[in-house]
Amino acid sequence: MNVAQDNYVEVQATVEPFINDLGWLQHYGVAHIANSILNANELDRAVAELTVASRAAGHRASYMECVAHVEEYLHTQWGTCHCSVSERADDRLHKAEDNYDNLSLPVMD
Repeated sequence: MNVAQDNYVEVQATVEPFINDLGWLQHYGVAHIANSILNANELDRAVAELTVASRAAGHRASYMECVAHVEEYLHTQWGTCHCSVSERADDRLHKAEDNYDNLSLPVMD
């Protein structure tokens, strides 16, 4: 073999993995990868948990703000026993946020 043939073989060996990767990308593509992530059941559960927890925490916060205005206006102690959301709503929201932030998807492994 001469130098040109040696160089050609070396370049071919270098380029071949890129050609294989290109074929993989053409077959699977970014859209396929994004769909796999967005359709993951673990992500659905984490988002649902986060949505429910944030609604509950928001409802409780709004109720507490309203109670503060009523107490100020009526000069009386109203209490929070009428609120349908437990006092742990904020804790549940923080837990849901933490679960979402640290979510590990099998499709990403």
